[in-house]
Amino acid sequence: FVAEDIALFMPVGGACFYAITPEHTHPSYMFVLHFDDRTSTRMSGRTITGTHGTVFALSPGIPHQELPSDTPPRYICIMIDPGFFEEQYRSYSRSSKPPKYRGELFPAGHDLLPVLRRFMIEADSGMPGSGAVRDALGVEICHSLIRSLIGTHSPKERLAERVEVNRVIEYLHAH
Repeated sequence: FVAEDIALFMPVGGACFYAITPEHTHPSYMFVLHFDDRTSTRMSGRTITGTHGTVFALSPGIPHQELPSDTPPRYICIMIDPGFFEEQYRSYSRSSKPPKYRGELFPAGHDLLPVLRRFMIEADSGMPGSGAVRDALGVEICHSLIRSLIGTHSPKERLAERVEVNRVIEYLHAH
């Protein structure tokens, strides 16, 4: 699933042969949202295993290898163009670049998976305008990751809560 500055990869039939290649690198930032605890990555002599709901972060050019497993991997890999990611990161820090990510694990924000799903659906749809929508969703994905990385959580959905309260009040008035 691809947009201008971001791409998503989800293995469906087993391990990706490139991912299990020892000491390979990527020119992009890589974030892996784990759906279980069976996918491990080897880098710099250590093994890092994510758990359900955690995200593995890796900066461009860092050698690593996904370790082969007896079960198919269950994750979504998010690849983000370095210039794009760093531009978005500047909204949160005066530093010109984010720190080097070397396999850090952090909890995914509650908003990440829904926006990833919307991105994939939009990429599959082929509808007119889907490129622009994917680009916009790419910005949202990037900000969700950055907010989770730095520990800034998205605001609670007070408006949605208020709508629910109003719905209950209307029901009470009607009945």
